Amino acid sequence: MNRRQTFATDLTIDLAIDKYQLKDFSFAVDEIGGEEHQHFDRTAHSNNYKVILLTQGACYCDIGSDSLKIDTGHIAVIRPGQFCRVVPDEMTSGFVLSFSYDFLQLAAGAPGIILPHLHPGFNEHYTIPVTPAALLPIAEIALQIWEEYHSCSDLRDEMIRSLFRIFILYVSRLNTDSNDINYGKCSPLVRRFFSLLEHSFTTMKMPADYADMLAVTPAYLNELVKRSCGFTTSYCIQQRIVTEAKRLIMYTELSLKEIAYRIGFEDASHFSKFFKKFTGKRYSDFRRQVAA
Repeated sequence: MNRRQTFATDLTIDLAIDKYQLKDFSFAVDEIGGEEHQHFDRTAHSNNYKVILLTQGACYCDIGSDSLKIDTGHIAVIRPGQFCRVVPDEMTSGFVLSFSYDFLQLAAGAPGIILPHLHPGFNEHYTIPVTPAALLPIAEIALQIWEEYHSCSDLRDEMIRSLFRIFILYVSRLNTDSNDINYGKCSPLVRRFFSLLEHSFTTMKMPADYADMLAVTPAYLNELVKRSCGFTTSYCIQQRIVTEAKRLIMYTELSLKEIAYRIGFEDASHFSKFFKKFTGKRYSDFRRQVAA
């Protein structure tokens, strides 16, 4: 795979700035590679996950005070909130995919299943071993995502989401099969929380509801969830509700009142206030944005 971009020497790219918003869901993909030496630098806080895979060569990824070596035999996963600087050599090529929690929810279809496999332990970052045979289809999908990301074709958003779902399933399955990940550090309680969230977010909207079902205190559940995925229990619940609301706005003709009812709000005005609080946009403005 020799598709490369040429950058000026020591060009710095801020990976915290997403160049493209998929209907208000944060996603970006950058290509690593070119005839010139490159630096990918992130100097600001980001709430995005990052997956780095190389198709040729090797590089170091500085994450806070840690230095993570990445080569074609490993795929790196970096949890949200990490300061990250990727320094490839002249012969390195590959991709960096950056995506928000809500984009993962929208594209994955079953985030309660995928999330525990994407970050099975409490580490802020880790690498997943990958064989050349296993890397090939993942790299091909990453290339297709990159091409769609930079295209102006119809249905670009849908293509990116569909390709990303396959991509993240491949990565998550590799993580599941990896012997290098200590799954003992991933509390079964966290996996049960995400599974319960997926099935009950329309009826259970408070952290205490989930804590009661799991027979723990809300504070203990929040500590484990935050250590596992970087977000609080409340944030996970709120984002799951918001993502479903956005999905219904994007793909149905349901009214505000009907959507509110679907996701467990008896009062449409309460849902409207909730949506504005956690998206920063009014329901009507988001509806118009989707229509446009």
